[in-house]
Amino acid sequence: MLWCKLHVWRGTCRSTKVLLALILVHTTLLAYSATQHSPVFVEGSNFIAGIRFWQTGQHDLFKVNPPLSRIICALPVVIAGVDMDWSALNTRDLRPEYLLAEDFFDANGSRSIWLCTLARWVCIPFSTLGLIVCFLWGRELYGRSSGLLAAALWCIAPDFIAHGALATADTASAAIGLLAGYFYWRWLRCPTWPRATATGGAFGLALLSKSTWLILVVLWPLLWAIYRALDHDKACKNSGREISQMTGILTLGVLLLNAGYGFQGSFQLLASYEFTSETLGGPNDHQLGTNNRFRDSLLGSLPLPVPKPYLEGIDLQKRDFELGYQSYRAGRWQSPGWWYYYLYAFLLKTPLGIQCMCLMAITSVLYRPHRYLRQWNDEACLLLPIVAIFGLVSSQTGMNHHYRYVLPALPFLYVSISRIVCSFDFHCSRRSMAVLALLAWTMMSSLWIFPHSLSYFNEAIGGPRRGHLYLLHSNLDWGQDLMYFKQWFANHSETDATRLTYYGVCRPRAVGIDLLGVPRGPGEDTILGADQLGPQPGWYAISVNIQLDQSAIYSYLLHFRPVAMAGYSIRIYHITLDEANRVRRELGQSTLTCPP
Repeated sequence: MLWCKLHVWRGTCRSTKVLLALILVHTTLLAYSATQHSPVFVEGSNFIAGIRFWQTGQHDLFKVNPPLSRIICALPVVIAGVDMDWSALNTRDLRPEYLLAEDFFDANGSRSIWLCTLARWVCIPFSTLGLIVCFLWGRELYGRSSGLLAAALWCIAPDFIAHGALATADTASAAIGLLAGYFYWRWLRCPTWPRATATGGAFGLALLSKSTWLILVVLWPLLWAIYRALDHDKACKNSGREISQMTGILTLGVLLLNAGYGFQGSFQLLASYEFTSETLGGPNDHQLGTNNRFRDSLLGSLPLPVPKPYLEGIDLQKRDFELGYQSYRAGRWQSPGWWYYYLYAFLLKTPLGIQCMCLMAITSVLYRPHRYLRQWNDEACLLLPIVAIFGLVSSQTGMNHHYRYVLPALPFLYVSISRIVCSFDFHCSRRSMAVLALLAWTMMSSLWIFPHSLSYFNEAIGGPRRGHLYLLHSNLDWGQDLMYFKQWFANHSETDATRLTYYGVCRPRAVGIDLLGVPRGPGEDTILGADQLGPQPGWYAISVNIQLDQSAIYSYLLHFRPVAMAGYSIRIYHITLDEANRVRRELGQSTLTCPP
């Protein structure tokens, strides 16, 4: 007996050491990555809204996301001191935070990069939390080895290395949503009031991290019904007490949501709102006009138990989806987008090692079906959130730009995958070595392009250098490589006349880069003369998002091969006079006799 206890203790110590090593590796990767990249497109808007809160207590900026991450990431920026110009608030723009972010970077210059790094560093604990919860949930379901596998997948996944090093809400919402799901599962297994209280608190934090988690209001009661239906030992026992605890969970979560907003506009009548989306406001032309389809209905007289900025944020986000932005997939622009866009992106941006583990997890169901069916109620707590999140975002085809929208589903997948450690007979060295080989493959695939994890694409399509052939926007180019271009430019003195056209909220001159833009292409500019349109001989750098934009203003550059890249999102060209004239003839333009 003593030997058995000692063996268990030694095993626990080993797993704790491995977990601590994973946390150290992951935190180090994020801390370094946070120092290397320029601010991405929504990052400035996120902590600008946080600064606004700390200075005024208002939640009137960047309302499409709840305030938890921005309040936290803006705190060190406010403590360090920041110059702010709030004049853009006087505009009638529904999303003035983007103008304010540009003003912030202009006003603070190169110091804004350091302030952004501070904001990123304080967000790293969110990613660490997600890693730990993966371990805890996997360990309780399948054993210590499974817990370590789930934690390792979070640790080395390029999605969480990329977004965990940014001052945005994506990783925070994934980690806190997983925590809420873990607490809820533990409550289902043993429904007590202390566990219900913890679950309600985590639910409130999830609502404050991202409005996506509002789906839990519907999903959790459904999960409770499924769990009890499949758990014959506890079915129909103490259902009244569990329903009261479930009500307490949801009530506490909504109460914390209101508290997070300082109860601003809480319990306001639905009829008193002014909406901009068709879903909530009724038919409109998507200009600045507002309406309310509930104003003359019975629903309009109901007080809503949510803060006013929270519902307004959902309305603004829905309006963005309804506008019908052009979406890009595999070289094609289309509006609306594709219902399968996020599944398509998953296949391209998920390491092949993880995809193979998914197949092994599916195979494990066939290998031991009786064991799997006995655990189906536990598996449902992992699988239904994945289906719900993918289903929700896939239904919004008005803007297929960001694979990051399904980030909250991935940690549930990692925990579910981790069962392959116990589903097969791991006394068989071939199977155990297969899992270790897949994990090593995933690690090498992810770290091979580090710290450019935001641009990660797997080997099936040729990696991030070919990513632009399949996806754009935050999947590849979110404005993160401006500092890499600055370093390249400083190391190439022969390119002092380089021209740059950059996609990002941080203007290049804010970090000491003052360059003219890349010449526009033929047929797109009636002001410039033909000899001033591209292609022109010289050095040019352009962000991939702009080069492949549906307007095709810079598509002539696709006739040339880039000579270098800043990260994987800024392509650098050196065009000679002969090369320029060759392409100009192909495009039906007059040739140049000498550089302009």
